[in-house]
Amino acid sequence: TSVKMLRRSLEEKGYKVGLVRESAEIVPDMFKTGSSKGNIWMTLKTAQKLYKEINNVRDIVLVDRGIVDSLAWNYLYAKRGEFSEEKSKCVENFFEAIGVKTDFIVALTIPTEESIRRRGGEGHVVNRKFIEEFNREIIGNFLKSVEIDKVLLNTESKTPAEVHDWLLGAIEESYAKFKENSASKEEE
Repeated sequence: TSVKMLRRSLEEKGYKVGLVRESAEIVPDMFKTGSSKGNIWMTLKTAQKLYKEINNVRDIVLVDRGIVDSLAWNYLYAKRGEFSEEKSKCVENFFEAIGVKTDFIVALTIPTEESIRRRGGEGHVVNRKFIEEFNREIIGNFLKSVEIDKVLLNTESKTPAEVHDWLLGAIEESYAKFKENSASKEEE
């Protein structure tokens, strides 16, 4: 996947890189795919992995759909009325309380039709209606409200190599800003 290639490229450049993989593939059968309970399970699993990674000596920790993904799903579940905004805020507060935060968001986007084509058709959870809702609510609304540096890239006409190179550049640029800001704070 893109994230594994990114990790390898960053390590070849001398960065100490951690990786937290998406938990969706390992959700226990007792939780319905796409359910708010399944999302809570994935959130806790992600928090556990992230907590471990940030307490190792790392320059960069790549997170394949982690904190922001969990918060985005919580936002969506709250919008749908599947649980309260208060409950959604609790998850955000949990990450804050344990010191797990996101410094930079990269969102790769594609139009609905291309998403369906790349997936080989519509699925049980990820179908046209869901993709349109996700793009409207998450890309259109939620990400705008998140006060974290972010970049979006429409990958529709990009090759995997172009996406990789763009991601690598965006991550290195963000890391350089992070180091510069950290150095400025230490001088104060």
